[in-house]
Amino acid sequence: MSRQFRPDRLPYPDAIVIFDDGYGDGGKGRIVSHNVRWRHASTVVKYSGGAQCAHHVMDSTGRSHTFAQFGAGTLEGARTHLSRHFLLNPLNMGREAERLIGIGVTDPMSLVTIDENCPIITPFHRAANRLRELDRGDNRHGSCGQGIGETASDLVTDPGMILRAGDLRTPFVVRDKLAYWQDRKRRLFARAIADLDAPSTAYAAELAVLIAHPSDELFDSYQRFADDVDIVPGSHLGRILNDGTPTVFEGAQGVLLDEWYGFHPYTTWSTTGPDNAMTLLAELGVPRTSIEVQAVMRPYMTRHGAGPFPTESAELGTWLQDGTNHTGKWQGPFRVGHFDAVALTYGLNCVEHVSGIHVDKIAFTNCDRLVGLQGFNMTECYNSPSGPVHALPLPERGNLDRQAELTAAFDKFTPSYRPVRTSNRADVEQFLDHLSRNVFHKPISANTWGPATGDDVSWATMNDLMPGVGV
Repeated sequence: MSRQFRPDRLPYPDAIVIFDDGYGDGGKGRIVSHNVRWRHASTVVKYSGGAQCAHHVMDSTGRSHTFAQFGAGTLEGARTHLSRHFLLNPLNMGREAERLIGIGVTDPMSLVTIDENCPIITPFHRAANRLRELDRGDNRHGSCGQGIGETASDLVTDPGMILRAGDLRTPFVVRDKLAYWQDRKRRLFARAIADLDAPSTAYAAELAVLIAHPSDELFDSYQRFADDVDIVPGSHLGRILNDGTPTVFEGAQGVLLDEWYGFHPYTTWSTTGPDNAMTLLAELGVPRTSIEVQAVMRPYMTRHGAGPFPTESAELGTWLQDGTNHTGKWQGPFRVGHFDAVALTYGLNCVEHVSGIHVDKIAFTNCDRLVGLQGFNMTECYNSPSGPVHALPLPERGNLDRQAELTAAFDKFTPSYRPVRTSNRADVEQFLDHLSRNVFHKPISANTWGPATGDDVSWATMNDLMPGVGV
């Protein structure tokens, strides 16, 4: 599977796997785009998450786009492959293609291949997802309102009836499966439908999706989508990896939101670490020495929506506002906090010691945002009623009760801070070097110092870029 590396360039790995070690919003899209540009990758593979992704990228000409279902390397000319682990919404993807055309991407759908086993989020899954969250009232778990959790749950309990990309070639299968799921979700909310007396509410709008007969326009949209994209067998990924250029695997959300590793119930119904990518690569026989695994994080903490956040700071939130992350109808506010080495080390430990996947390097994004910031801190220890906490216990995969107990304790921890000098770029670089050497014990693959691909990027040394080299 390994190819001959050209002597006129650095020895790049066959596959570069990108994942977020925090709560998401760490800057994965930017790191994907940088890797496509500088490592000459031809394809981005979406290996987790789904239509809820929001990976913002600006290219060197100033064009910008928030990527959901297209790979974040699209503006740099990379193709997109949606793996069987990605949750697809064809209707949203068509609208995203229109926005890409609007900024100068020619025929974006021609750049896409989709695994025929890729699950599809139906309008009924999205409506049920939103209704569940509305039912929780002030106790929301956190949701993007795109039907991710609802679809992922049904993938476990009723996988044979899930609508998949390959089904779009057969209209009667599409109609039968849509009817099945509409009936399932309608019965799930039968009491709410019977009690409906306020047709103008947000709740009523979602119930209406479950009540109304699917329109011909919906079926026509699915058919047009199937005609516009290349739906391929799972073996197609092997051809992508054999094309002689690196392939970038783009993850979604963050490890601290993982279904088994995150702080239950404020989690997603999906695996957010590099697990799915490594499974796909192992199935194709790609040797570990040809794979580079990168953990992405900001040098400060962010969290979009509900859930515990020990280092959250309203003051930092004022100074570090993010123009591409706003308060959302379903997600809620975008929150900012001081650097939390305990939580991020826990994320890495989950990947390495529970999933058994070695993380080769770390990539920091938004480093320029810290320069000149006053009153910035980091924590390597929490205070708790029973004493200092330097590390969080590793989870037992599948034991959500244990994770709920951890969440209850975590929500009461307070950080023990120490100040971080950020007067100039040299101070911030020293802080990042400390994190690399003394906290995470991982080399840095890249630090980004500007909003656009092609802006100032501090890359690792040539020796650090050797494929498969760990620490």
